[in-house]
Amino acid sequence: MNQNLKRISEILLYKVGRDVSVFNSEFFKRIICERKNKNGVESDEDYIKVLEKDEHETCLLNDSLNNNTSQFFRDGLTFSVLEHTLLSRLIYENNGKREIRIWSAGCAKGQEPYSIGITFEELQQKLGKKIPYRIFATDISELTISQAKKGIYEYNAVEKVKLKDIDRYFTIKNDSYILAESVKNNISFSQQDLCDANSQYPIESIFGDFDLIFCCNVLIYYQPIQQKMIIEKLIQALTNNGFLIIGESERLLMTQYHELKYLGLNTSIFQLKARKKNET
Repeated sequence: MNQNLKRISEILLYKVGRDVSVFNSEFFKRIICERKNKNGVESDEDYIKVLEKDEHETCLLNDSLNNNTSQFFRDGLTFSVLEHTLLSRLIYENNGKREIRIWSAGCAKGQEPYSIGITFEELQQKLGKKIPYRIFATDISELTISQAKKGIYEYNAVEKVKLKDIDRYFTIKNDSYILAESVKNNISFSQQDLCDANSQYPIESIFGDFDLIFCCNVLIYYQPIQQKMIIEKLIQALTNNGFLIIGESERLLMTQYHELKYLGLNTSIFQLKARKKNET
């Protein structure tokens, strides 16, 4: 990291308490470049002057480091496998004895957990019975979590949602798409830093034992040591034979973890191998 990037890092740490050393350096540089363009400055030195004088810009830079870009049903193939294979299997295995537990880690503004919720609601309609489930959604940004809880989106967030699901689960008002309460009811949002070694599970989940964890397009933004910490945390949070879904570009990161087996299916879905009785 050059001296200018170090200085920007120091400003963020001093003013907002953000340690950027956890991030992939190319990601950090890209975000700085975007903020320089927004402020009409070309050099890192000039941008440093802006940060030193403008508290608001420091906050905007900090917010930009939170990856909040997402869509409903972002990866259509993954959600197809989720609907037709994974959830059907979990429903059969649980047989209503306990709720199916899902963690959406790095949930951005809620598009991912709400997509999972809509999938569950559709399955209930199809099967004609109630399926007990709970989705725990977490993100590092308190502001993002607040926006997710509102469940209000623009068209670009919902353009992959089927028209029948738009009609059933959204109310359109002034070009905004407002999510139905029926989808929100089984989803709990909370703030969590995946790099925090003292935080193993979503605070509202109390314990792990997740049947399914989504952590898509999160790992790529971190340094290898943080990637390892997060992956190990996710593995520990899975129940026996639970499923982990990550981003397509993150698939190779999982090859060193022998606890997981790759399911193929042209997706990035892994399954935790059954733990031995003496393993925790």
